[in-house]
Amino acid sequence: MPWPWEDLSLVDRFWLLTAGPHPITRPTPSVRFGMAMAAIRTIERAGEIRWVGRDEHARLRAIADCRCPPPLRGWHDTLQADQPRDLDGVAARFVLDPLLRTPWFDEAEHLVGLGLVTVDRSRFGRLGRTSYALVDVPELRRRRRDLIELILPRDGSVQDLPADVLDLLVVARAADAVGDLLRAPGLDPRPRLAHAINVVTESSRDRLRLEAAAAYRNAVFPSART
Repeated sequence: MPWPWEDLSLVDRFWLLTAGPHPITRPTPSVRFGMAMAAIRTIERAGEIRWVGRDEHARLRAIADCRCPPPLRGWHDTLQADQPRDLDGVAARFVLDPLLRTPWFDEAEHLVGLGLVTVDRSRFGRLGRTSYALVDVPELRRRRRDLIELILPRDGSVQDLPADVLDLLVVARAADAVGDLLRAPGLDPRPRLAHAINVVTESSRDRLRLEAAAAYRNAVFPSART
């Protein structure tokens, strides 16, 4: 089925665009990073958290009771639970760790509920793990082509990107997941495309804050869901 693109959140879009055409049991490290960042940015867009300060001095403030729908509400609660904090909010270096383990899997189940992803829980599957696959792979390819056309128009024109597209690029660049978003895991986009992405995201304060959170995180990547 075609994706209801206008109704999808940043987290929905990031998951779908980075999933790839084949069934997958877990994200790449860069996509795991990006999902945490996309979750933060989506909750921020909803007005339930906000950044104060700049770059490595940034801090995240959250309200006590989140009005977001699931799974965002659970991630909001995770951000608040058992984190070093003071009246100025949570320091950037503590922000990503709580959201590295489950958002990709939570979002996968959310997209299954929307009918955009299928799931195989067979115990005979690869290593006994749950596999997720896009229902509409041609839609993935079309959306990627549309995204690239917006970033780097064929006629060489320069245009302002919509806020939702800019958010995707900011998250992908901050997480080093541009290859996952636009081409394939581990492969960089062609130089002109990479340069265009760097230009439009270079002055983004959101990118700088997310990169600061990534640079100052204090734990290793979880190797698997537990």
